[in-house]
Amino acid sequence: MLVPREKDPADFYLPLTAFHDAFQTSIGDLRKHFCGSSLDDLYREDAADFSDEDDQAPLPACRPMAASTIANRLDHARWAACALVASGVPIEQVTDVRMLVQPVAQP
Repeated sequence: MLVPREKDPADFYLPLTAFHDAFQTSIGDLRKHFCGSSLDDLYREDAADFSDEDDQAPLPACRPMAASTIANRLDHARWAACALVASGVPIEQVTDVRMLVQPVAQP
């Protein structure tokens, strides 16, 4: 016997444009990070300043992710944001991807 599905998950999948501008900017920043941000380049430059006598080893250069991996991770972030909204958080309060990894405060 099949149990009917109460709701279609697609009903909760919102376009990125439905979210606050700050959240869209945050997703864009996440995309830049996955592509290899300027911060990664800064770390690579700093790595050249270390001599062989330093106790600290230089940070390894970060390789950008594949385009398909980036798209998949950004989709997961949007799905998590949609789930947050479906759980009762007003969409206008979802303003940063960091909200997706913090527990929601209980009343």
